[in-house]
Amino acid sequence: TELTCAVIRSPQLILTPDHVTFYKCYSSLLLRRCQRNDPRLTDTHLLTALTTVTRQPDTPSPPCFRGRAAVFLYTAQHFAAALFQGSTMVLHKTYHRYTVRAKQGTVQGLRDGKGNAPKSYGASLRRYNQVALFNDAEALTLDWGEELSKCHVIYYRVAQYNRSVFDKFKAKYHITEEGDTFVSIPVMTYRPTLKECTRVHRILTTVSPSTREEFDAWRLENMRKSRVPAPSPPSSTRHPAPAENPRSIPNSHLKQRSPRTETTTVTTPLQEIPWYKHEDHVMYHVIKAIETSEFDRFSDILDGRCNDVDTSGLVLAARLDHADTLLHLASQASDVRFLEMLLERGANPEVMNSSRRTPYELAASKDHRNSFRRFMARNPDQWDYKLAKIPSPLTPKMEAEQEAKKQVKKKQQRTKAQARQKELKAAEKDRLAKEQLRLIEDAQVLRCKTLTAREKCLLAAERRLASEQGLRGSTSGSCTFCKTGLDSLVPFEKEGLKFCSVNCVNDHRRGRKT
Repeated sequence: TELTCAVIRSPQLILTPDHVTFYKCYSSLLLRRCQRNDPRLTDTHLLTALTTVTRQPDTPSPPCFRGRAAVFLYTAQHFAAALFQGSTMVLHKTYHRYTVRAKQGTVQGLRDGKGNAPKSYGASLRRYNQVALFNDAEALTLDWGEELSKCHVIYYRVAQYNRSVFDKFKAKYHITEEGDTFVSIPVMTYRPTLKECTRVHRILTTVSPSTREEFDAWRLENMRKSRVPAPSPPSSTRHPAPAENPRSIPNSHLKQRSPRTETTTVTTPLQEIPWYKHEDHVMYHVIKAIETSEFDRFSDILDGRCNDVDTSGLVLAARLDHADTLLHLASQASDVRFLEMLLERGANPEVMNSSRRTPYELAASKDHRNSFRRFMARNPDQWDYKLAKIPSPLTPKMEAEQEAKKQVKKKQQRTKAQARQKELKAAEKDRLAKEQLRLIEDAQVLRCKTLTAREKCLLAAERRLASEQGLRGSTSGSCTFCKTGLDSLVPFEKEGLKFCSVNCVNDHRRGRKT
């Protein structure tokens, strides 16, 4: 049937055994990869598969998966795997290796393939860890081989360059295309951890109840997709077969130009334009006002003050591209007033788009997120804010406290900066003082070296006289050779004599030998 043909395009199924109860599950739970292209597939086969892999729905609760399933998550430097029997975890294992340089974002093997491979110790360590992580994951698949071969389905999320991690397992247990149970995970995943494996298994193996409205909408959508004709393949042109020995033909080493053929243009029917993209519909003008940040026109349309637009067809909960609503678009707009106006008009913040993300999760800035939280504080019972992924309300009192904390933090930072500036100024002042003292001492040393023997004797007599009279507070004396004062210096002592530097000691020793 047309509904069954649409299964190939839809990752999710909604089935009903009696047109009274409806169940929703992922198609990978019921069909293997080779069965999706089977022309004999019917709705009866899907219901039979649902009965086979789940318990009979003899109770009001929906059926649940009772078979064995495995989940493998493998990224650049993280690996996680878990084996489940029904909803119970039987085996699990995680690995982590350092294979990506910080703030680079590329595994070392791919970085080497771009040329100019680095030869540092860190690069060598990352190459070794990349190979070791692959070997660990490959060994794990072989260790779990007996259990994995009995699995009804094996979900995996592995990078293209690491897909060969399952090759040895498939070769050892003779996994053919008909018996291939490997299915790529059709939902978004995060860092490979044991918790993430459990979450993915719960999502993909859960058979949840559904409604007739959801079933009808899903059926119409998939029937519409199945009726879209595939583009016709281009006309194939047969070229003459090459000779057995092409070098026997003159100029065969040159590139031969293929004969010109008449090309036929294949025309495909244009897809129908969605109703909300027609220029005569009010939703077109609302979406355009949000995209162009024309808030005045947006408010006029919502209030019915716009004369050139018929506002009778305005639907705030309408699904647009990627199952977005107007609230999804407003949360990504640059002006936060669009979001606030839609929330006050009753737009539902619980609705998820095709990526299973709420308007709060698509918020463009902190101001947009705070608008959601302020609305939650004003209307605490209007929506289920847990489904909307809004963490907590934001009251005026909380904002005042946050502002006060921010001011205190700024004041502390300013005080700390001022104290740091004073410390730097004091350190600079001490450095300049020491530099000036050193220059004075160097000048004194140079002056003493230029004095004659008579002038040195007179200077020594003056200092000795001043020391005896108590005019100087220090009795450290002066250098024996150059007569420089030793008040601010630690003297060098040799044979009971004091010197200001090693050079004076050496000069005194040489002069005595002479």
